[in-house]
Amino acid sequence: MHGSEKADAKVIIHGYYAFPKDANIPYMDVLLKYNLKEINISMPGVGLSELADDLYHDVGKWPETDVEPVLKAENITEPFFVYGGSK
Repeated sequence: MHGSEKADAKVIIHGYYAFPKDANIPYMDVLLKYNLKEINISMPGVGLSELADDLYHDVGKWPETDVEPVLKAENITEPFFVYGGSK
């Protein structure tokens, strides 16, 4: 996670930029200014993560298999934003 540590911070979920926790985030000032907490979920085969064991890992199941466990672990119960980009 990066950005605001305030309890009322809005949460952003992103699955590509898997910055290490202690990385120098180039947009940290934006996260802090707007009270945003970014959670980077390493999706199988995306960003810095390894490919899934299952060659046909179903992207449609990512919310259940990859996102929900992180939300539960981070105790995220409020609505959140999801963003991403493609080249």
